[in-house]
Amino acid sequence: SGWMFASGAEDQTSEQFHFEGLGILMIGGYLCLFMLLGTLITLAAELFRARENAMLNTALTAFGVFYIGLSMASLFALRHIDRLFLWGTWGETGASLMMTLFVSVWLADTAAYFVGLSIGKHKLFPRVSPKKSWEGAIGGVVGSTAAFVGMTKLLIPTFPLDMAITCGVVVGIVGPIGDLAESLLKRDAVVKDSSGVLPGHGGVFDRFDSMLFAAPAVLVICYWDMIVSMLLRVKH
Repeated sequence: SGWMFASGAEDQTSEQFHFEGLGILMIGGYLCLFMLLGTLITLAAELFRARENAMLNTALTAFGVFYIGLSMASLFALRHIDRLFLWGTWGETGASLMMTLFVSVWLADTAAYFVGLSIGKHKLFPRVSPKKSWEGAIGGVVGSTAAFVGMTKLLIPTFPLDMAITCGVVVGIVGPIGDLAESLLKRDAVVKDSSGVLPGHGGVFDRFDSMLFAAPAVLVICYWDMIVSMLLRVKH
């Protein structure tokens, strides 16, 4: 179905794809096709491996593609958002939106750390991460919101304030969830660090765990705003 969708999307005579930017939708079809092929190849490879748990191995391989591959692909979509969407009044937004997202995630982590260190008393998820607190989480939401609003005011002055606040709050909420999810995976795998590339930092995975959740969330908000704006224009 992914291949059929992609093939249909390439037919530029389809009226729904005359809008600039909607052609990006066909990427979903190609992604589905390559993911299907990757899963089938992985499953076939299990025939030649002297190991058990073929289903688990295949599922984990597919999970890695979805969790890391698609999540990080959201950054690519955000980078090209000025060319793919109908928000001409925003100007060149892609690079600025990416920088805003990174600063928002970093400031959320920093604020959560210092607030939690100063006044943190109520544990957030002690089973997964004993040091995280509700106070720190709230501080992170405040930090991410302030960063998103401030950066958009500086880099994208026409960015809607209500949307900036929404993105900031969402980043502050889903970012820690990504951090906790990564900690849960490491505990399940019985490893302390996700790799040895960045010693003392828990590995590269630890540097981007929050971004894996924050980038898709912000992209969904942007898509939703685009769809609503387009429908309102059509209605009027």
